[in-house]
Amino acid sequence: MAQGSVDKGKLILLDSGGNEKKTIDVQFNPIEFTKLWNLTWVASSGGPPQYTATTPGDFVLTLQFDTYEKQTDVSVKTADIRSLIDPKTSGNYGCIFQWGKAVYKGRVTNLSEKFTLFLPDGRPVRSNLTITLQSWPDDLQNG
Repeated sequence: MAQGSVDKGKLILLDSGGNEKKTIDVQFNPIEFTKLWNLTWVASSGGPPQYTATTPGDFVLTLQFDTYEKQTDVSVKTADIRSLIDPKTSGNYGCIFQWGKAVYKGRVTNLSEKFTLFLPDGRPVRSNLTITLQSWPDDLQNG
């Protein structure tokens, strides 16, 4: 990478086996993202709970999209990402978010799109798409 250049984030859509189907470059890199971890505790008889494991939890990121300059409906631009909420129809069962060294592979558990700017005729031209990913199952992690 040349000095001064910026890595662009991307979403790589995956099929049910974790194979890459399509890459979508994000329009703007996220301002922030959140990684969660789950700790597992087991109650012991008469004693304090015992720690057993820490596993990857959810990953939440918000991506911004803007089509104001082109005066087109932003929801057309975000349709491929929204396809992750209907895997039976789209065949997209998860994704990899990759931005430089930040990489997370997971399945979508929640997706919301907030429209924040509109043309006079009501067409949305700016949106924030918030995606919650659950860690890809261990048995498919290398798939």
